[in-house]
Order: sequence, then C-alpha cells, then structure tokens
Amino acid sequence: MSSDQPLHEHDETHLWKRTFAELVARNIDPDDEILLIIANSDAEATRLETSIKQNLHTALREYLTYTGDQEELPYDPNSIDVTVHLNPKRNPYKYHQPLYQATEVTRKGGTIIYRAPQRLAHSKKVELDTIYSLDWEDNSDPSLAALMTVTEQTPQDGTAATSEPSDTSTTDTTISAFL
Repeated sequence: MSSDQPLHEHDETHLWKRTFAELVARNIDPDDEILLIIANSDAEATRLETSIKQNLHTALREYLTYTGDQEELPYDPNSIDVTVHLNPKRNPYKYHQPLYQATEVTRKGGTIIYRAPQRLAHSKKVELDTIYSLDWEDNSDPSLAALMTVTEQTPQDGTAATSEPSDTSTTDTTISAFL
C-alpha cells in the first residue's frame, strides 16, 4: 500500500438522525447470538443495552458488557458476534488499540459498530462498510459511527497479537471531513 492510498475506502457516508442504539439494533443480524458492549462506565453500558433491547426485533442469546481496561479484553478470540464500542477510552498515542482488541474477540464475518467523538480508529483486520455522522440532537455530542466487518480470523491458540501496527501514513477519519 503506498502512502497516498487510504487504509480503507468506503462508498457509504450518511447523516444518522436517530439514536446510536437504533443504529446498533438496525445492524444486528437475526443469526447473531452474542453482543458485547464496550463502554466507559457501567451506567453508560446499561443505558445502551436497555435501548438496544427496546429497538431490537430479535432476541440475542447473550448480552455482555465490559467497562475495564480496553487495551486487553478478557474474552476468547472469535467469541463475539457483534461488538459495540462506545466512545472508547484510549491513550492518545495508542488510540487504535481498543479497536484492535475488538477485532481480536469478534469472529470473522462479525460486526463491529464503533462510535467515537471526532475520529475513528482503523484496523487492517476489518472492512469499513459505512460511516455515519451522528445527529447532535439525538446523540448529545458530535460523533462518528462506523459499521465494520471483521475480515481476518484470530488464531484460536491464544497467539492473538495485543496490538496491530498502525499505518502512520494514512489520515484519520475525522468529523471535519463531513463539514
């Protein structure tokens, strides 16, 4: 990949005029069984889980929430069908790390729905399907959301990398790209 090519190309960018929970519920496949919500606080995770359940038209077998250190998630590789990452905690020098961890625990072909203020992280292990600029009225802050499909399987033998090298020559997807 040359330095003038983006890490991801996508054709779909939309303004989402509803809540983030509605976006999540709309993008859960009826065959999905396990949903992981990664958030910064228990209250934030519980609020999002409740809203997703209210908007979801199918039952999932299991809902998991995680609010701890996002640099190493305590789940087995490839064990999650859908990971929802809400405003990830991130070190300014490693802001891609929470997404790398989400790709490790989400199965190949699984979905990551990633919401962050102002910028989205990137990973070589996902395909960026759609970017949404979230409406401020329904989401309380300027945010972007991305639907991603995991494209690389993490080895089952526990040799999953804890980080993925970042392509420093790419530019970030920021909210200013939509202004």
